[in-house]
Amino acid sequence: MLKIPALAYAFVAISATLGAAYDDISVKWPCPRYSPNGVDCPQVPQGHSLDADIGSPIGIADTYQSLPLCKHSTPWSSNSAVLDVSKPQTITFNADENMKGGGHCEFSVSYDGGDTFVVVHQVLDTCFLDPSNNSLVTSYTMDLPANLPSSKHAIFAWSYANSNNERVFYMNCADVEIVGSSDTTFTGKEMTIVNYDTYPRLPLASGNNAAGHEYYTNDAKVITVSAGTPTDAQATTTPEPAALKK
Repeated sequence: MLKIPALAYAFVAISATLGAAYDDISVKWPCPRYSPNGVDCPQVPQGHSLDADIGSPIGIADTYQSLPLCKHSTPWSSNSAVLDVSKPQTITFNADENMKGGGHCEFSVSYDGGDTFVVVHQVLDTCFLDPSNNSLVTSYTMDLPANLPSSKHAIFAWSYANSNNERVFYMNCADVEIVGSSDTTFTGKEMTIVNYDTYPRLPLASGNNAAGHEYYTNDAKVITVSAGTPTDAQATTTPEPAALKK
């Protein structure tokens, strides 16, 4: 289970001396929780609203300011997509056209309401960057593991540690149904968390896209997850988090 410090749920103002801007990037499909610019987004749950800062990070390396994993803990009113493990899935993004790219992305799944995330795909060192021509990449097509358990209530997450500008940690979560598998358990790498609260902080390494690679490989923790009845965490309504300040 991921250790989420209590401090991660508190909003702490960033010192005015920081000032470095971060890129604006978010998942477009499957539509993440309360995205105003996603595709096929469900209705926002009662008492909540669309997130105008959906493309902002949830953690900043040089501060203790952080927001909950997924940023929004209350699910959509219904699933935003169905992911079939027997077919390639193309994940699309809304990205700042001036974004340089580079760094590490992971795509993960949770079956327990967001307490545990197991990785199903990685793009290390060159996430959002086409190294052949340094152009921006805004979609990834992937084959999900064939033995990834089916579930009517799962979370599909994207997380990203950048390698340019101020070192931050992004995460979006989409509520999805997973189909196409008869397996009930899956073993894989646990999602890596960096630049977030008390987790490891990567050094400012503009131009070194591989910085922090070891946290995604050598220090990887293997976990086994299982599909089952959604936990109370999936149905609990939580307050809207404040956005991190640039």
